[in-house]
Amino acid sequence: MTGSRATSGVPGATAILGTAVGSALLSFAMARRGRRFGLRLGYAVGLAGAMAALLVTATSSAFPLLVATMFFLGIGHAANQLSRFAAADMHDAARRPPVLGWVVWAGTIGAVLGPPLLRAGEPIAGYLDRPPLSGALMFASLFYLAALVVVGLMRSDPSAIAVEDTSAVATDRPGSLLGALWRLPHVRLALIVMVMGQAAMVLIMTMTPVHARDHGHGLAAVGGIMTAHFVGMFALAPFVGRIVARRGAVPAIAFGLALLIAGAAGAALSPTSGSVPIALSLFVVGIGWCFGFVSGSVLLTRGLAYAERVRVQGAVDAIAWLASAGASLGSGFLLAGFGFAVLCALAGIGVFLTMIFV
Repeated sequence: MTGSRATSGVPGATAILGTAVGSALLSFAMARRGRRFGLRLGYAVGLAGAMAALLVTATSSAFPLLVATMFFLGIGHAANQLSRFAAADMHDAARRPPVLGWVVWAGTIGAVLGPPLLRAGEPIAGYLDRPPLSGALMFASLFYLAALVVVGLMRSDPSAIAVEDTSAVATDRPGSLLGALWRLPHVRLALIVMVMGQAAMVLIMTMTPVHARDHGHGLAAVGGIMTAHFVGMFALAPFVGRIVARRGAVPAIAFGLALLIAGAAGAALSPTSGSVPIALSLFVVGIGWCFGFVSGSVLLTRGLAYAERVRVQGAVDAIAWLASAGASLGSGFLLAGFGFAVLCALAGIGVFLTMIFV
């Protein structure tokens, strides 16, 4: 819409910002009125955002409106992310890692279906007299509608059948959520790992399609690269959940960070002539993120009473997605100013510093 590489990360960054704000607001609503209410609210807002985004893509002058609608689409994604905790909290501590892994695994379906819809949406966009890539927003609207219908049919509120943690540690006084984040070592570890891992992954992921298109790769190749990345993010999540259950979260986190560093290095050094090396590198980045994401999420299901867990989970997700928004927004300027290799190197350095902390 703008023809500018520097602004290409702005819509994505705004959507991620919406996910950050939505994580905080929806978790607050869930703590007061239950998981079911929060999920319904989030998916309804996401549906409205996706439909509005499709309507405002007619002209390049509407780019600011597109950016605004992406914020609401991101709130729907916050509901999608918080659903993993809704499922995990309905099980005892031993079962939470694999259950959480299976919910994350469900994202594989979207990972496989999503990128090809870029091309499948082109005829829809042409019929509506919209830019070719905007047709995918029609599918986004339909999927949000499907999610809203499914949650609307839920008979039981997950909050009503959540399993309390027997090691619950109550906060000292109301309103001490931020203190609890730093006072409990496992929460602090989850926060830092999820923030840095998310930021590094988003920094690379956001600009890979732009980098590939700049070097002559078509939509089919870009879709293949991103499918490899998303499969790495989600497909092995049940396996990761079992590793966390058996070996513990900290070893899994360390292994995931090592994979993130390797993937970032591979992406930086991949030749621009072919799409296979960059796809393999993005696949490794996805697996590394998955280890950190699942392990950190499991840590957030422990050591707090249920209502406090809901608030802390939303707060950590909000901070992680704020970091992602910053990475997404800065990625376009880094690519335009320094190139893709430097962008990947910066992501790898951030993960290396995180590994030292772990």
